[in-house]
Amino acid sequence: MPVNAPQPLMHYGTSTTPAPLLTGTEGAVISVTAEPKNENVDCTRLEFTLPYGNAATDLLADETAARNVVPGTTPGWTVTKDPNKAGRFVADRKDTLASRTVFLFKNVTVHPKAGTATLALQEHSTESTAADQEAAAAPTPKPATAPVTKVSKAVPLDDLRVTPNPANCKDKVVVSWKGRENARYSVTYGSTQAPAPTYRDGTWSTSVELTAPTTFVVLAQAEEGATTVYHHRSVYADVRNPQSTIGSLTVAQATSVFGKPRAHAYQRAFAATAPCDGLLLLDLAATPPIRLSRVFAEVWADGMRSLLQRRTVPAREKFSENPRPTALCLPIAAGAKLKIITVGRMAGGTAWWVPFGNHDLRTSASPGTVSAEDGQPQLRYWYTPDSTEVSTEHQTHKEKITIIVDTVDPALTCDKLALTVPTGTGAEHLASSTSGITTQKLTWDSFEADPPGSNTFVATPYNGVKLFDQTPETLTLNEVPVNTTQGTANLEVIEKRGSTPSKPKLLPIVKLKAGLSIRDLHCAPSAVTRTQQTEVRWKATVTAGTTLRLEWAGTSCDVTTTQRKKIGPFARSTPVRLAAYDSSNKLLHTLQTVVTVTDPDLEAKTLTVTDTLTLLGRPQRWEPTLDSPFTGQAVGDGFLALSANPRNLGQATLIEAEVRPVKGTPYAARCLATADSGGLPAAFLIPVPAGAKLSVTRSAPALLDTYLSWIPLGSGPLAASPPRSPLDEAPLPAPGPADPPADAPHAAEPDDLDILADFRPDTLMVTHGDSAQLSWTARGEHTLTLVYDDGRAICQTDVTGRTEHRVKHLTRATPFTLLAQDKTTGKVLAARTTEVLVKNPDSLFTNLTVTGTCTVLGPPEPVPYTFTTKWQRTVPTDGFLTGWLQDPAGATVTATVAPATGPAYHLPLHTATLGSRPFPDTLLLPVPKGATVTLSAAATRQPDTHHEPRQAHLVWLPLARPTS
Repeated sequence: MPVNAPQPLMHYGTSTTPAPLLTGTEGAVISVTAEPKNENVDCTRLEFTLPYGNAATDLLADETAARNVVPGTTPGWTVTKDPNKAGRFVADRKDTLASRTVFLFKNVTVHPKAGTATLALQEHSTESTAADQEAAAAPTPKPATAPVTKVSKAVPLDDLRVTPNPANCKDKVVVSWKGRENARYSVTYGSTQAPAPTYRDGTWSTSVELTAPTTFVVLAQAEEGATTVYHHRSVYADVRNPQSTIGSLTVAQATSVFGKPRAHAYQRAFAATAPCDGLLLLDLAATPPIRLSRVFAEVWADGMRSLLQRRTVPAREKFSENPRPTALCLPIAAGAKLKIITVGRMAGGTAWWVPFGNHDLRTSASPGTVSAEDGQPQLRYWYTPDSTEVSTEHQTHKEKITIIVDTVDPALTCDKLALTVPTGTGAEHLASSTSGITTQKLTWDSFEADPPGSNTFVATPYNGVKLFDQTPETLTLNEVPVNTTQGTANLEVIEKRGSTPSKPKLLPIVKLKAGLSIRDLHCAPSAVTRTQQTEVRWKATVTAGTTLRLEWAGTSCDVTTTQRKKIGPFARSTPVRLAAYDSSNKLLHTLQTVVTVTDPDLEAKTLTVTDTLTLLGRPQRWEPTLDSPFTGQAVGDGFLALSANPRNLGQATLIEAEVRPVKGTPYAARCLATADSGGLPAAFLIPVPAGAKLSVTRSAPALLDTYLSWIPLGSGPLAASPPRSPLDEAPLPAPGPADPPADAPHAAEPDDLDILADFRPDTLMVTHGDSAQLSWTARGEHTLTLVYDDGRAICQTDVTGRTEHRVKHLTRATPFTLLAQDKTTGKVLAARTTEVLVKNPDSLFTNLTVTGTCTVLGPPEPVPYTFTTKWQRTVPTDGFLTGWLQDPAGATVTATVAPATGPAYHLPLHTATLGSRPFPDTLLLPVPKGATVTLSAAATRQPDTHHEPRQAHLVWLPLARPTS
């Protein structure tokens, strides 16, 4: 196509009969499909030229063969053969332009040479709108092309199939075909290379474990005389209840993702690791303590505390007279660790785990998986900082080093942990001496220099208490005097079990010149769509002559004078590096993070997940004073968690989080916070639908320790009003990842990956007859061809020089293959595959991961609860019962959920008056689809002393959001 030629307004594709089109075939039929790119396109004439000659890029061998081709009948068009030019045909429209037109060319004798022939077209078309009616009067010719692939009989690839098809999730399937023993074959899917195929009795085959619908491409090549010939075919494999990763999620009618609830009783302390996302319901006073106790519930993820909730539980003899709120609901992401710490004598509580899927918590009573191979360290470590400044001749720089130690294995033991700080004056040393270094530990028995004055510090867990229940633990070295030599020093950690030490775990710390510091590099948001930008943030101080550069995807910019930069959009998930250079351009230090580009979106009528749903995203955290309202708007669905504790006696304040959804009833969470009468910290969790506005306020002045977390469903952040920014913290550094299994499928070669990448649709599913936009990135000057089965034939579309293509009229699950071929030889240099599914009313997955925003929480509906009689409802979808109750006279209301299968679970709500102040209780109760939820009639302790009316402000929030 000529440079700067006008772009065609129609999409073109080809198919053949027979398919594949073998060289030398007589009487073949070539079909060319034409579709307008949008409804404003008008096309009045098309000119087709079928190439002939002696080259592999010709369709026909000579002029005689070209003149023997005859046009077929095309409704709405008149197609005539040009008598003056062989192989040229002119089609004139005589009716309204259809959304899809097929032109037929019959009696084709295929060229004897294999290769890809290109049909040349001239399109006489216009594109007009209401504001540009004159354009329709002057159609202009626009060149276009349509490819036809001719396959040599010397490279057979027949009877291509996948067995079984469809397969169950995680089944191994066999891809097989008939072929020549001396031909060369390879199989790719997505961007992955399948294991090398093997040959037996005329059949080639390879096997792959499948977790989602997949398109396999078989590439073949063989020698035909002195020439190498190529062939490729694709086959689609369906998977029942697949494991999928999607971008944004919308469910219109019903969800069924809450799994079977599991109960865990505990005494005083409790620790658990979540194998999948879920919600933990806590009744902290199932057995009240003998004296007042303070309970701290923490959730830790990647070495950071992502959630904190606090409760005060009165002594047993007082609890029955005047109980306080003791129930909590905590969202816990897969891999996160829950830790309950009790200060006082907590007798016991009950924890109910409601998984997003079907996996129970791992607790200290669970079986372990200890496997200390080759003496490797078994604990998990995170630490800060990973860089520091050196001291100068005039100023000693003293550093604080914090190490988080954790385990997710209930059976793991460790008698001692030895931390060695390299001491000396060299680049490999961190501290100039151990003088003045002090230690801190959180809950372990001891952490001190051993022997005293040495550079080895030994931490000892409590004997007789499982290590699982004592982690995560925070170990701190204070006042570490950094030496004056730049370089990298490694803290060394050795785990000791009995007399056996582990191999050392090294925690590197880079020592930078004085005055230079860069840290906390991260993206906000960390996940974006292809059309969005992200803001990269960091904290830095620089010295004269130092330059900071932000580097990503071949782009670099100077950011020395700022600490944030908007970048994007991105075609793929992209590493982003912040680098410090000196005046001679020598690299001093780097930090790296990744901006994630979300996967194709899913819109479902109903959604069921049977094994795991990965939904909870990375939290945002704030520590607001609440001197003025904290306000924000949810970009996607999520949970807002609050913990607030007054510092001073005589201060009491009512804290409320009000949610105003786009549709439905406004609702709120409400708690009293006071330091009097043993203390009553405020704690609640409240779900917030996408688009809702929220406001957190307090009723009276109070000096508060406030901890606020936003836990998104997916990746949708809470857009808080300026200047209220979240705590900008990057994930803590950790030792490198484990190596992948030796037998894991491997990615394609780097050159191959660079040629084609990011091939994907804009949505995972479309409605019957709808269209999908495919996009990709490509490198180099290659022929790009899109191949797919439209239900009638195998279509080929030339997409050379483009990065996107819209395919219309999808009526079934459709696999797509994008090929990059050498323009001269036709050799396939790279192949990528993807799929678009046609919506089923019921979307059923084994495993589902959401990387984009969620729009699942539906409009809240008021719950008509009156205290005097019970309220009960059987729910048609997963959802939440949420809101608050208040009875100044004192009342206990029990919320019970009876699932269709599995045990019932319940939470008590306690409301009364503390001193002269009535206090409410807030409820968040997950309810599975088909369960019956009941609020009992209130058990009132002082029925004749009501000074204020009872209040019940509760709503039902379904996990389904109609799109209409």
